[in-house]
Amino acid sequence: MDLKQRLTNSTSSSSGSLLSTRSWLSGAGEFDTSDDKIGPLGLNTLSIPSTGLANADLIFVHGLGGGSQKTWMKSGDQSLYWPKEWLPGEEAFKDVRIHSFGYDSNWGKKSILSIYDFANALLNCIFDCPTIPQNTKAPIVLVGHSMGGLVIKQAYISAKKNTKYAALATRIQGALFLATPHRGSDLAQVLSKLLHLVGGNRPFVADLTRDSLALRSINDEFPDLCQDNLLYSFYETVPTSFAIKKSLVVERDLAIMGYANERRDYLYADHRNVCKYDNRNDPNYLTVRNALVSTLAILRDRFNSSKKKINNERRQLLDTLLGVSDWPEDDFMSADSH
Repeated sequence: MDLKQRLTNSTSSSSGSLLSTRSWLSGAGEFDTSDDKIGPLGLNTLSIPSTGLANADLIFVHGLGGGSQKTWMKSGDQSLYWPKEWLPGEEAFKDVRIHSFGYDSNWGKKSILSIYDFANALLNCIFDCPTIPQNTKAPIVLVGHSMGGLVIKQAYISAKKNTKYAALATRIQGALFLATPHRGSDLAQVLSKLLHLVGGNRPFVADLTRDSLALRSINDEFPDLCQDNLLYSFYETVPTSFAIKKSLVVERDLAIMGYANERRDYLYADHRNVCKYDNRNDPNYLTVRNALVSTLAILRDRFNSSKKKINNERRQLLDTLLGVSDWPEDDFMSADSH
């Protein structure tokens, strides 16, 4: 007997609330456990600048029941896998390395893993990724759908608290959150109850419930650590269709953090489709893409200013050591390891 049937049988005498939310199993999208085109686990590099030199890294992190490919393409159509098929061809992303992170967030099977575990896996993958040099200071921007946003926040907290990741923590300078339940989700609490009826733990599902210990910890620590970061939160405005009702999966008040350095905007889409787009002219795609462009532009300027400052300091040091007062007007010292 599969999970759907077991849940149907187990909840046949449960409350109306539980009965109405069983429909998650057949259409909420983020919670779809189909293996079709989910995408590989780990950090997968999708695009590298043709010059080999990058001024930023962009990393996509899926949510509950999603995948490194599935979450970011509509209807399983590879041509609509926009982080790989669309962004690299745009001028604003020519100097950006693009990656997608996959982890096993399938709630249809038992698991011992939590958001904390997924976050540490993300950190280790970035740290060990052969296409992301450790000697670069190029900024990193993370994009998370739903639970993926919480994985991002926990990863940043862990990086800031662990000296091993000190250099990496300074590089993480921006994050975009797409319908992330910053304060949890009531629907997640119902799903957790449903799964409890059929037995087996899914700690990462319990982490999504309102006032969970994991969320309290993240929300206690993240605000003080991220004050210099560029943050952008998007919220869904179209209810997700369930079997007998429609409902927002993550309501607006739960999808925004209220920080001074947080920009907020809405997307005209349901929870599943805030990260999937019909074409390059899709208004939701343009909204997210433009937010990425502006974020990268600010961080690119910071990065280039930092490189100039370092180069000037190097020249001043050489001036002192060699007694040279003027250098030729060239860029031989401006090369930086990316």
